[in-house]
Amino acid sequence: MKLLAVDTATARLCVGVRNGDQSRSDASTGSAAHARSLPQRVSDLLAAMGLTPKMLDAIVVGVGPGSFSGLRIGMGFAQAMAWALDRPLVPVGSLEAMAAHCLQRNHQAEAVWAALDARMGSVYAACFGPDGSGELRPRSPVQEWPAEAFFHARAVDQRDAANDCRRTWLVGNALGLAQAQAVDAGVWGGVDAEALPHPEPLLRLGAMRLAAGHHVSAQALTPLYVRDRVALTRAQRAAGEQLGAP
Repeated sequence: MKLLAVDTATARLCVGVRNGDQSRSDASTGSAAHARSLPQRVSDLLAAMGLTPKMLDAIVVGVGPGSFSGLRIGMGFAQAMAWALDRPLVPVGSLEAMAAHCLQRNHQAEAVWAALDARMGSVYAACFGPDGSGELRPRSPVQEWPAEAFFHARAVDQRDAANDCRRTWLVGNALGLAQAQAVDAGVWGGVDAEALPHPEPLLRLGAMRLAAGHHVSAQALTPLYVRDRVALTRAQRAAGEQLGAP
């Protein structure tokens, strides 16, 4: 199976290529100029793996949630390639990719809360667990939360979970929004405040989903948008309303 994977939903530009049992990935963080660097990185990785675009079986693409403009860069690029090559697209959620990466590296974990900084004091978050086949089982819907409400709810969850809490991980750059006392690393199986989507789980999940027939055409690809509004009116702010819903 020959796959290309792309995710530009966050500040990390993720590109991966799989050729049979071999894969190579490129994940760089720190520049939002994905549109300028994405085509060259894809070209370089394909060449390094001895592939041309026409040899690809499918394209795996991160569909968010994440930055609106960043997300559209990767999805637009993947759609254009899929259209030109007449290849299927395999959508993978960016939070799913984060959770899958954590579960692969930490086999004792039974669940992962993945949380991305959604700006404006909010987070995009969802919980996932392994299903025994290498796939992920959602344990909560993908939602936008006010950051304070999200971290308070997770703290309550951990206290209520008692002995089970040590098998749940909390990962994602949204942890940078938490007050120090809001995330007690001692009650989690692990905490990773640097986690972002990574190409390897995109390739792995993409391969499984393609084999299972879970793919879409270029014209049918849709982003995973969670936020239905990006600002509050003065009256809404004065009334204490917040973006996101707990």
